[in-house]
Amino acid sequence: MKLNNTYPVLRTIRRIVQIGVLFFFFFLLVKTAYPLQLKKWVDFFPRLSPTGVFLTIISSRMAISGILPAILLLVLTLLLGRFFCGWLCPLGTTIDFSDTLLRKNRRERKESQLNLRALKYYFLLFLFITALFGLQTIGWVDPLSLVTRSYALLIYPYLNFLGAGLFNLLYQVPGVNALSEPLYSFLKTYFFTPFQYLYQGHPFFLLVLVSILIMGLFSRRWWCRNLCPLGALLALVSRCSFLKRLVKSECLDCDACLKACKMGAIGEDGKKVWRGECIECLNCAGQCPQAEVSFQFFPPKRNYRSAPLDLSRRGFLLGTLSAVAAFPLFSLNYPRRKKYPYLVRPPGSIPEENFTGKCIRCGLCMAVCPTNGLHPGLWQAGGDSLWTPILVSRVGYCEYSCNLCTQVCPTDAIREISLERKKKWVIGTAYIDENRCIPYSRDKNCLVCEEVCPIPTKAIKFRKDKAKNTPGKKLLYPYVLEERCIGCGICENKCPVEGKAAIIVTVPQLSPPGYADRIPV
Repeated sequence: MKLNNTYPVLRTIRRIVQIGVLFFFFFLLVKTAYPLQLKKWVDFFPRLSPTGVFLTIISSRMAISGILPAILLLVLTLLLGRFFCGWLCPLGTTIDFSDTLLRKNRRERKESQLNLRALKYYFLLFLFITALFGLQTIGWVDPLSLVTRSYALLIYPYLNFLGAGLFNLLYQVPGVNALSEPLYSFLKTYFFTPFQYLYQGHPFFLLVLVSILIMGLFSRRWWCRNLCPLGALLALVSRCSFLKRLVKSECLDCDACLKACKMGAIGEDGKKVWRGECIECLNCAGQCPQAEVSFQFFPPKRNYRSAPLDLSRRGFLLGTLSAVAAFPLFSLNYPRRKKYPYLVRPPGSIPEENFTGKCIRCGLCMAVCPTNGLHPGLWQAGGDSLWTPILVSRVGYCEYSCNLCTQVCPTDAIREISLERKKKWVIGTAYIDENRCIPYSRDKNCLVCEEVCPIPTKAIKFRKDKAKNTPGKKLLYPYVLEERCIGCGICENKCPVEGKAAIIVTVPQLSPPGYADRIPV
């Protein structure tokens, strides 16, 4: 038996690289916090996706700075094949871990007969056409955007919550707490967040991630094989790559390589390969008992057998018609006709008509917000703004001395601005609901909103007047100077009124008409 020890070693190296990249990816997310120590790296992975970058340029009709990583990945794919999916992709590594856990319950299917792998090409066509219409859909499903959003807004907060609960439990155990408390102190310093972050819509993010992982019950890497749009683009490029899989004529047809291939990229004879499906994981070469499988650059054509890319006109037509139907479905809606008044965007955001086309919903701006004020939008402003960042002031405000969200956006939907400029950037305007405000509705003084206002000259002032319902009593009634208010939301966040605040921040042009008339001269 001829056994080549080179490929098993390379396969072990590949696994180490996968784990290392995943840890590096998660390390960057942990460091996406105040103070932003790795500013040049935190948005590296979203910028690495050619589908995310180039379809965003198409949908927004605007340029993006820093597209070199995406171009570099395409060049490397042309040289080495679809190696990114097998060696570097954080979502691919996460799916590998999940597939290992689901291995005993998996029922392998002959997907080459069903031709499900063609779905990802039709899906990529769908995303491309919607981008031509100006509809940003790639941000929802691009693997690097999806995995960044899942880890930043779901897994990391969950780990923080479960870790704090575990150490609080261990603290109650005598003797054990002597060991757990130093470890907990270390984790609070370098890993755990200062307070528990939460994000609206996170159960839906969990559903999406679990759905992708549970596909492993059908076959290994089901998402990567059949739906991943980035995988589809890299598969098309890798069909022309210089590195190819070869099988010598002495192959015994033992099917060891077929069983080892996690992508179903090898034909039933063990010799043919769907070139775009191979992710260079080297499992087939490492498992071949006769050392007949190898990977070589520029091999002779007579020694290389590639299966054709089997696509249908019906699939292309279905992808095109689906994109045409999706455009009005997501774009024509009531919130678009009557603008949502609480759609307060982060400072530095480009105009709303371009913002939804350029934001890839990666969640980095939300993860870096020190007050947990930025959240993924739901259906408030229509389907095309789903998961874009909005300020939910009742949860967290826009910190006056912070511009971190302007430094992490990978597509420039939020432009980088200086701290001095950010302090003057108007993202909204506060107005007072007199039916809920304590001085107006309860005849009691309340000074909170004015006290917390960070504007040096104060955007909230008081006028002294007679109480409405208490004769002979005078109160201080707050009012907002709209020309000074920047809409940071701290007044709404700190308002002591239970439930809905008595002072609310809306987008500037949607403050109640005539409100400024109530400000005394």
